[in-house]
Amino acid sequence: MIITKEYSWEKGKHYDESYFDIIINKSRDVYLKNKNNLLLSYHRNAVNNKKFFPLLEKYYNNYVLTSTNRGIAAGQKKKLIQTGILGYFDQLNPYQKLRLKGINRAGRTTKYLLKYPKEWLETISLYQDIDKLYKEIAPTHYKEQKKEYYKIHKNLRIPKTNFTTITVNRNWRTATHTDKGDLTKGLSCIVCIGNKDYSGGYLGFPKQKVLVKMRPGDVIFMNSHEPHCNTEVDFGKKGVRFSLVCYIRELMKDYHYPVESQGETFYLTEEDYKKYQEKVRKQQERQKKRNEVKYK
Repeated sequence: MIITKEYSWEKGKHYDESYFDIIINKSRDVYLKNKNNLLLSYHRNAVNNKKFFPLLEKYYNNYVLTSTNRGIAAGQKKKLIQTGILGYFDQLNPYQKLRLKGINRAGRTTKYLLKYPKEWLETISLYQDIDKLYKEIAPTHYKEQKKEYYKIHKNLRIPKTNFTTITVNRNWRTATHTDKGDLTKGLSCIVCIGNKDYSGGYLGFPKQKVLVKMRPGDVIFMNSHEPHCNTEVDFGKKGVRFSLVCYIRELMKDYHYPVESQGETFYLTEEDYKKYQEKVRKQQERQKKRNEVKYK
């Protein structure tokens, strides 16, 4: 299917199902203007939902995977939602910046992996399954993304995949947004895992008025720089819906210089590494002088 029309859209807005003109409920590729510009590739029942749902509900329904910092995707209201990051990331919180002596960005292992390494290993096969499907259905995009993957430090790559990072969302509806910080050359991969006790929560593209009726077990490969959102969703009393977004962070390839801080390894750019080393040297000199004065 080739889409040629575009419509106005609004960041942070929720669009209901009635807004969309094109409804997709079976496996299909959708292009923008020509077949060189893939918007999405949708695949029904592509992963084993029965296998992975119990694991995700056991391990990912976790306070570590919550946040108040999703901005426009959360509808512009700062509220606690069940969303978090797995794998490796390149943004730092204020405390981490302080520990790194003012360095603002670095490649790092996410909090969940540090705290729950065994649980992570029990679920990693899901992302490896998605990777195999990606290689099969979008080989050109996969190949370009793999080139970037191998530019990244091996300790910042999810093994046997084409990804560095997974965003986990549980039982919340995203407002219209475009993804920031992920690789421009590749595709983002979204898998839906859950039970049958909810309705709605479909994936919409307001700019094209395209709606994909994703259900548990479905996978979509998409251009996440196009505006997208979820439609209204009713979880009832027992409904559970995970959406897991797999991707590469655009700047992750720049971080190759490790430094240790309180048992945690951060990977810096060459420039920031030199700055960090110089600050450490000056700090050590100041401490040496203080010690000399103290013991005179």
